Amino acid sequence: MLPTPLAQQLGNSGKVKRGTPSGLSEATETYQLFKENGILLVKIPTGSKKFTAIEQQLKKQPSARLNKYLVKEKEKLSKMRDSLLAGFRNYYRFSPVVAVYDTNYMAVLKNPNVLQPLMDLNLRPVNGYPLTGKKVLTFRMDRYVYDSNKSLDAFVLTDIDGKIIASPFPGNIPYKFKRQALMSDNRGLIPYRFPGGSPFLFRNQTQIKLYKRYSWKKVDKNPAIAVVKLLQLKLDTFQSFINYYSTKS
Repeated sequence: MLPTPLAQQLGNSGKVKRGTPSGLSEATETYQLFKENGILLVKIPTGSKKFTAIEQQLKKQPSARLNKYLVKEKEKLSKMRDSLLAGFRNYYRFSPVVAVYDTNYMAVLKNPNVLQPLMDLNLRPVNGYPLTGKKVLTFRMDRYVYDSNKSLDAFVLTDIDGKIIASPFPGNIPYKFKRQALMSDNRGLIPYRFPGGSPFLFRNQTQIKLYKRYSWKKVDKNPAIAVVKLLQLKLDTFQSFINYYSTKS
């Protein structure tokens, strides 16, 4: 069970714990619903648009170099896809998971409660209506804007409408991530400065654990599996993040 609802606590005299991230109340609600009755829809990349375009170009103008590139890209995507699925099978336990090819992803978002071409993590068809009555989040690769003028390619969590869930919900992990914080750390930092010295950032022991940083090679030798492991760890840690900022001290 979650502690006293954060939204209720934030209404007490308008006072919040120092460094409490904005949007935490909404993120807490999303997290609780997903934890209690959620299902994760994983979008499986096929590269169909890119590969079709290259194949059409090869028909018009054969090229050994372009054909070699096509074969290499297909192999790379296949390896990443297989590793991602293996990561979910072996390391993700936070919610049930179903998969869908990117070619059918938008159709599922538009009609999540009708029979769909959904699959299990072995890419076998799933019967019935697994998304009905569930808090559905999706997991896909996308361009993630993390600052007003900065973006990167990352795996992201979205709502059922395909909208990327805003921070501080732990919803983005770059492929081959480097020094990725468990929780969003653009807030909650307290600057200090010794007389005549440079500023530095102080965190107590609890904050150090919540904002611990990871690089993919330290998590797993396979970067796709590392993404899944970090996703599981982020979701597990978010409960402690909520508890920390919803407890007065």
